[in-house]
Amino acid sequence: MRQKSGSFIREYGPAKLFLDDIAEIEAIFASVCKSTSVETAKYEFDSTQELADKTTTKVIHVFTLEGRDPHLSLEFRKLGTSFYCSSDDPLVMGAFYKTETVLKRCLRKPSFLYKGWATFPLSLALGSTGMLLETSVPLALIAFLLLLGWLIWSGYITFARHSVIVLSKRSNHTTFLSRNIDQLVVNILVAVLTAIATLLATAYGPTFLKYLSANS
Repeated sequence: MRQKSGSFIREYGPAKLFLDDIAEIEAIFASVCKSTSVETAKYEFDSTQELADKTTTKVIHVFTLEGRDPHLSLEFRKLGTSFYCSSDDPLVMGAFYKTETVLKRCLRKPSFLYKGWATFPLSLALGSTGMLLETSVPLALIAFLLLLGWLIWSGYITFARHSVIVLSKRSNHTTFLSRNIDQLVVNILVAVLTAIATLLATAYGPTFLKYLSANS
């Protein structure tokens, strides 16, 4: 009589990984599996380095890292990320926890707000602030815009860019912030000034109109 090993699948939220991250996971797989392979939507490679060297596209959204004997499979898709382990053997579980540590490090932050259950309370909050707008509560406008913006952004990430694999080292990657810091500062200032003007118009506009009418 032998005890059956239990396989399992774990799902993860939106993540952004770099070449360093997938190479680290590949090394973890190689430490317990007899062979590993890397796949994209159209091609299969022997290693993550070959993938980086032979792929002209520097950002991909479909990526699979597979280990054989024992079978481990980490799959990144546009709509989800899953990790399959064929056994709950201690050696395999060690590789699982090491891989999960890398994945959790790469999850988009705050990761809990990208979870499906977070959409319901955020939608309720959006509806509540929307009703408060009718009573001309100034802060309700800011809260409404922030909630609406987050729901649109999280929906876009979840359904269009759930998995982002950047085929360059993290240290060599130029961030969006560093490339666009000047424009972002200008946009933030314009947004703040517009919000202040809107709040002032909401709070003092009726009084100002009454004053004009009384003196006309």
